[in-house]
Amino acid sequence: MLLAGLGAVTLTIALAPVFAFSAVRFGPWSPPPAAAPTVPSPTASDTPTKSPQPTSSPTWVGVGGYEQALRTSARAGHSEHQLGTAIDVSSEGGQAPWEYADWASTPAGTWMADNAWRYGFVMSYPRHSYDLTCYDYEPWHYRYVGRDMAAQIDASGKVPRQFIWELQ
Repeated sequence: MLLAGLGAVTLTIALAPVFAFSAVRFGPWSPPPAAAPTVPSPTASDTPTKSPQPTSSPTWVGVGGYEQALRTSARAGHSEHQLGTAIDVSSEGGQAPWEYADWASTPAGTWMADNAWRYGFVMSYPRHSYDLTCYDYEPWHYRYVGRDMAAQIDASGKVPRQFIWELQ
C-alpha cells in the first residue's frame, strides 16, 4: 500500500531470535494484512544469531569509542532485536535510516511517528529520552507491544520503557 502517494514504508521484522523475517508494507488508515508476506530481507541490526550480537558492539566501539557504542548499540543480551520484539524501519528505496540527519523528518518517518501505535508499535528511543531509555534517539527503532498497549503508551506521552516499568 502506498503512503499517501509518497512511497511505502517497509518494515523488516525479526519475529524471533531464530531467523524469521517479514517485510510488511503499511499505508495510512489501512489495517495490517491478515498474513504478511515473508521475505528474507534482514538489515544488519535485525540479523539474529545463535551467539548474542557478536559484532554489533565491537563494530560501534571501533566507529565512535566505547561510551558512544553504549549509547547507540545494545550489549549482548540487552537487545530488543534479540528478544524478537523490535524492528528497524526504513524508507523503501532510501538509504539506511541512521544515514539521514533525522529519519523521522522523512515522509515515511513522519507517518510512522503518527501511526505506528495503530498497528501495535511504539518508538523505543524517542528524542530527548536518553535519561529514561539509556539509548540515543533512534526514530527508526520500533517495538511491538500490541495495539491496546501501544494506544495507552501513545496517549500517556511516556516512553515505552517508563510506561511498562510503571505497570510493575
